[in-house]
Amino acid sequence: MGILEAIKADGYRIGPLQAIVYDRRKTDIFPPGFLSRLYFQFRGNRYSKGDGDGILSVFFCGMNDLSHDAIVDFWLHHATSILGVWKDGVFEPAGCLFPTFVIGAGEDERAAYAGYAFIRPYWGSQEEEVLAMIGITQLFVEMNLTALHGQRFIENDATAKFMARFGFRDLCTLPNQLNRGGKLVPMTISTLERSTFESIVERMVLEAYRGKKSE
Repeated sequence: MGILEAIKADGYRIGPLQAIVYDRRKTDIFPPGFLSRLYFQFRGNRYSKGDGDGILSVFFCGMNDLSHDAIVDFWLHHATSILGVWKDGVFEPAGCLFPTFVIGAGEDERAAYAGYAFIRPYWGSQEEEVLAMIGITQLFVEMNLTALHGQRFIENDATAKFMARFGFRDLCTLPNQLNRGGKLVPMTISTLERSTFESIVERMVLEAYRGKKSE
């Protein structure tokens, strides 16, 4: 069993941290209004002094409609995985990750684009890194992906540095690709191959194990 399959066998959970695909029928985990509350955790001027969209305009880079109904509907139809923390029996969201579209006609050769974001209290935390690793693992395994791609505004250095920890590398920057305030701006595309990610996860797990033994 490979490292990614081992994480799947544990229910995509490490300690209190877990990635769970949203399912409105699982009301014990996702009570009514769950996605609405998540939406408003990403939105608002607590992230910036902009127009109140918070990090939504960066999270959903190029998307024209960032309204509550549009985003919640998008999450509902894109197998959104909630990256969260179990606290006293309650699953509290720290962020989310979802595929935007899949490439490939067969089961053996598939790739996908995906997006992710974390709410502000988890920025720069150890939980953020572990949850991102679990979420990416879930995408690779459940969708049987060979590669995972991402797109971002070219000035989004924070995402570039964070995703590089898991092996993402930039491929190219295309001009006039994303809508931003009614204007077309450049887009950078990055990619991560499954074999590269597996090697990095193995190293992360080994380092965590060594750290626990030295305590």
